[in-house]
Amino acid sequence: MTLAELRTEYELPGQVVDFCSRNGLFGLKAIQAYEAKHGSFMDLSEWDESIEKALLDLLTVVRILDNKEVGQAIKPVRTSVSPVQQPQKTAVSDLNSPLPSNTRSSDPSLEKLVVLYNLSVRAFNVCTTNGLTSLSTIVRYYRLNGGFSKLKNCGKKTGLELEDLLIKNDQDGYASLAGPDDAKVLNEVELQRIFMTEYVGLSTRARNILDRHIDEPNALLAIRFFMQKGRKLPKLNGAAGVTMTELRSMRDRLITAASTLAELNIELVGNESLSPLDNWCIRNNILGESATSIRNDEGQLTVLRFIRHHQLESDESKAGKLYHAYLGLGGTERSYQELADELGLSRERVRQIIDKLDQKYPKRLSFLHDLPGVQDRYPDLLAQGSALVITEQMCDRLNAQEGSDCSPLLLALIAKVLSGPDFELGHWRWFGLSNKDAKKLQSQRPFIVRTSEVKAQRAMMAELQRLITEPRKEQITLDVYSLVPESSALNRDALVQATISLVGGAFPDVQVHGACFVLEPNKKPTQEKILEDILTELGEPSHGSVIVEKWNDRAPSRPVTMDAVRSVVVRNKELFFSIGRSSTYGLRKWEKERPDLKGGTIRDIISEELHASHRPLHISELAVSIRRYRDDVDTGSIRTNLSLERNGRFVLMPNGFIGLGDRQYPEMRSDLKSVPGALLRTSVLQKFVGNQLDAVADYLVEQGEVHRDIVVASLQLLVDEGRIILGPDRSVIHVTSDPEGHGDPGSFTGELPFPVA
Repeated sequence: MTLAELRTEYELPGQVVDFCSRNGLFGLKAIQAYEAKHGSFMDLSEWDESIEKALLDLLTVVRILDNKEVGQAIKPVRTSVSPVQQPQKTAVSDLNSPLPSNTRSSDPSLEKLVVLYNLSVRAFNVCTTNGLTSLSTIVRYYRLNGGFSKLKNCGKKTGLELEDLLIKNDQDGYASLAGPDDAKVLNEVELQRIFMTEYVGLSTRARNILDRHIDEPNALLAIRFFMQKGRKLPKLNGAAGVTMTELRSMRDRLITAASTLAELNIELVGNESLSPLDNWCIRNNILGESATSIRNDEGQLTVLRFIRHHQLESDESKAGKLYHAYLGLGGTERSYQELADELGLSRERVRQIIDKLDQKYPKRLSFLHDLPGVQDRYPDLLAQGSALVITEQMCDRLNAQEGSDCSPLLLALIAKVLSGPDFELGHWRWFGLSNKDAKKLQSQRPFIVRTSEVKAQRAMMAELQRLITEPRKEQITLDVYSLVPESSALNRDALVQATISLVGGAFPDVQVHGACFVLEPNKKPTQEKILEDILTELGEPSHGSVIVEKWNDRAPSRPVTMDAVRSVVVRNKELFFSIGRSSTYGLRKWEKERPDLKGGTIRDIISEELHASHRPLHISELAVSIRRYRDDVDTGSIRTNLSLERNGRFVLMPNGFIGLGDRQYPEMRSDLKSVPGALLRTSVLQKFVGNQLDAVADYLVEQGEVHRDIVVASLQLLVDEGRIILGPDRSVIHVTSDPEGHGDPGSFTGELPFPVA
């Protein structure tokens, strides 16, 4: 009956239906099976009391209506060791023995089961081959083995068919199992029967050897003896090789049967019931040194120490030894190549064996899942979200706690078993890492991940890797939630937490701040960027030697020379300028920000001024413009500089005028006359103290018959040199022959050229 049918027929609340659906209980049979196995639903996620009550009420109503205990008639026995490893070693007389008196109906044969339940030919042949000749023997085998997976030639489909047959049988009333009140008596009788069968089958010598160590032929005493001697059963006094083989074979079959019957907690030693941990050891055939190492003197579990003893004892095959060495169970982890050299195999063959055992090994540890108290003892090995990373710190702490030497990879395998079948061992190579890095991480920081979320997790890490490797000049902050695929929106929080826990191993350079990743710039700065940053830091045009020193301090892995800096400036004139040929460099943007700053040579400045003028400019005018940017320039140096120009860019005209070689100035030829020097003497200029500078210019134009622009430029040159001092209103307040302004202006007795204002 499905959840939808339960909701309709029994008015099951929607909250309860959703709870069951989320936890994989998709029908009545699944709910009944879970309740029969666990007795409660409180271990499931999002459990509360109202849900528990609703489900228990549902099962009670169903039981009342059906008038039978559905789901408890057949209770699977979970065990990692089958009591019937090979059918030919199983006592057929035990399987075919009649059930107790509370059996409700006759015991149909295989032939009748074909008629009653349409048993397939395949299932019929499997049962016949394994000595299961009737319904009762099939039921007995199921109870002793917890399923049909150990039956010879029994596949999954046949096993499901036989399980379905048993469920139908219970509903129809044929050959039910014994009730719980008879379980203990039934198991004690069966155990003694198995022992006597084995005991009688021993040779006289083997039987005599066994009688020396037990007081009477009793199953419980024999089990105690075998448990004390350990799994390998060392050679006994007086026992030859053949005799020891007999006794070891008997020990294996007896302990296997006892471990299955111990599921119901029967009394195996004296009159006191064994503890849950003792029962677990018997059920899983844990004996000798392994059983001793599972707890310390204070009674606390020491699973890590136990695993080393148990696994080394339980698998002595060549492949097993190889894998144990790989896991470090022998004390030291070894690489593929080291193992290959030691065992005489190729490295590739070692890799193949380990990859195969990576998949199988967790099954060998599956018996740890129901170890009493293991989850409380090792909460760090339980995955709380979608992933769990075994760090070196966690490994060191757990090993120090127990005095063990488990490797991180072995802890990851244990964590997978404890966290449940929903998890699998992850591989760092999923995330696009190199083989070398992936192998190193797999050894040092293994992890487990929820199987249902592997695809989404890999997609998130792939996108993160793309963003990390993408060139970027600036630091960026990435919201981890933005990486979650739309198809996994329901598991956003779990996936984000898993990604955060994994990113430290896969991408150690990524910084984590809450639910954000901080990605630092990964693109190397260009030479232009480095030079720009250095000049910005200096704040003014600087000589190349200063820049080189700063550069090599900032980027020692990318040193430069003066020539390299000059090349950067020449290649990027839109960003940088040089001042003349002095190896002094600055930022081009400074020319707009600072009126007293201009790059280039004196010739470049003159060329720019001439291009902006419609007439030739006198050398004194050019000197005024140049001195705004070059303080140490005079007319003589300008004239010398221009005379060295050989490419015809400039034309030197009469009376100190300069023009461009590619431009004609016909209308200005008559005005190419400079201000007479006699009019610019100090004694003459002193006569204009107290008058506006424009008035002085008008006078000089009239007297010297010179173009006004030339006169104005000449006067401005004198102002710049400090020979003429102007007031706020541009009136002449002082004239001196001393540029520093300390000379004696003298007295004026002559006639002024115009009335004093």
